Amino acid sequence: MAAVIGIDYGDSRIGIAVSDSAGVVATPRCVVEGKGSLAETVAAIGGI
Repeated sequence: MAAVIGIDYGDSRIGIAVSDSAGVVATPRCVVEGKGSLAETVAAIGGI
C-alpha cells in the first residue's frame, strides 16, 4: 500500500501529515500558513 497524505484545513493554517507505507500511522510533515490567496496556498502545498 502507498503512503497517504492527510490535510487538516484550518482557519489560518493547513496541517499536512503523511502515513507510513502500511497506512497505519500518520506523522506530521509540516504546517502551511493559509493566509495568502488560494493560488499561493496551493503552490506552497505543491512544493512539499
